[in-house]
Amino acid sequence: MNKKKFAVLGFPVEHSLSPIIHNSFAKQINVDISYSKIKVDLKKFKEIINQLRDEKFTGVNVTVPLKFEALKVSASSSVYAKLSKAANCLSFKNNKIIHAENTDGFGLVKDLSNKKIDLMNLKILIIGAGGATSGALPSLIKCKPKLICVANRTVEKAEKLVNEFSEFGKYHNLQFDSLSLRKFSEYDLIINATSASLNNNVVEIPKKLLDSNPVLYDMMYGPKSNPFLSQAKSEKKFDGIGMLVEQAAQSFNIWHGFYPDTMEVIKNLGSITNGS
Repeated sequence: MNKKKFAVLGFPVEHSLSPIIHNSFAKQINVDISYSKIKVDLKKFKEIINQLRDEKFTGVNVTVPLKFEALKVSASSSVYAKLSKAANCLSFKNNKIIHAENTDGFGLVKDLSNKKIDLMNLKILIIGAGGATSGALPSLIKCKPKLICVANRTVEKAEKLVNEFSEFGKYHNLQFDSLSLRKFSEYDLIINATSASLNNNVVEIPKKLLDSNPVLYDMMYGPKSNPFLSQAKSEKKFDGIGMLVEQAAQSFNIWHGFYPDTMEVIKNLGSITNGS
């Protein structure tokens, strides 16, 4: 019996933990898969996708900076991918049809749920107005928090994103702000959706917002000390390793019809990324 073939596509992609994650999932149901890393230049993305489809791949995960292009090459897509204008999971059906999904928001909400954070009626601040935020917003909105505010250095970009999502789920508590964060003085959850932490740069949170001791969550992960999370006044702080595993688990579920146990995988990856 031929192995089902999968891959993660990105530029760069060498750092990706996806093969470790998906192979760990496959062991849970005793399925033998092939999962590789493929470095893909944006200009050659469509060509590579067609090649993988012809080689009878079952599906691929897509990471930066290819997520927007992934949606463009797809014949069909979920409402989450359409709203986000980006896809991180492509499925090949009958070696012809490419279906696009965005599981990033699902992964974020699932990880927060694992951490016993109930989003309903919370006041949430998301820093950044790029693809990570647009990918997260549909799932966050469905949880019906009291308020979601998107803050960005270029406030016009935050305003544009808020306008695009303002009618989704009939949710009307979506706001925008600049990084000066003057609109509200208190949040329950502050999410960093920028890539600043990857370069060991800090997105500074005004002291007034930290006084209420909010949960801090960084979508990024890695072995370096996290300058965003270091601002927390308590241990209510988390990096994005759990989100990474949960979004991968949803991709695995799409392809195999099985949602894997993620807790042990998250624990093992935490040891890897922290160098312990």
